[in-house]
Amino acid sequence: MGRMTDRGNTRALLQHEGKRAARAIVTEISHSAARTLNGKTYPYVFQDATAVYPFESHSHTLPTMAAMSGDPDFGTLQELVFVLPADHDGDGRPDMDLDMNGTPELDGNGDGVRSESWDDLDGIWFPSQNTVDSTNGVVWDHDEISFVLTTGPDGINRLERRVNGDADSAKVLARDVERVEIDTDATSQWSIPVDSVRLRIFFRRMDKRGSLYRHEIELVVAFKNT
Repeated sequence: MGRMTDRGNTRALLQHEGKRAARAIVTEISHSAARTLNGKTYPYVFQDATAVYPFESHSHTLPTMAAMSGDPDFGTLQELVFVLPADHDGDGRPDMDLDMNGTPELDGNGDGVRSESWDDLDGIWFPSQNTVDSTNGVVWDHDEISFVLTTGPDGINRLERRVNGDADSAKVLARDVERVEIDTDATSQWSIPVDSVRLRIFFRRMDKRGSLYRHEIELVVAFKNT
């Protein structure tokens, strides 16, 4: 009975980690888009923790992976860099330049009225750090978001969300992750719809009796702002 309980707890733990990561990832990717900003083209996929110019700041130490050739969770690590619409006034809505004059209407003073006045823009609007879409007025933040796999200080692999490749900005999305495999339409050789991302997360955990458990989730998320 104890062994059955351990097995059930371990499976439930991995399923919970998968659901938690899926919610966070779908929320963000669905608000992203295929875009060229500040001379860089997004989204960007890189392999085995090594990103190349102009994304080299996202490179990191390769995590420890236990899977061996022939295991269902063995393969190449593929990670993602993408961008999101700006929300500098923190109202939960993408910033917009409604009159298309290059300056968005924001609510920086929190009075519920969006404008281009100094009171609403002061301290939150920096033109050099943003791109205003010339076709629809959506403001795109130049901050780069990435999903990467690292090995934590406790020796357990974790899927992280980082900003501009900074390890200090890391938010842990899931633990006990053996490998992640993220593809765009191009890197998947067009096996998924255009303007979408496919994410596969492979979980692996040993219980206290030494039994190995695996869990896998797969998501295909379409960009919203295309």
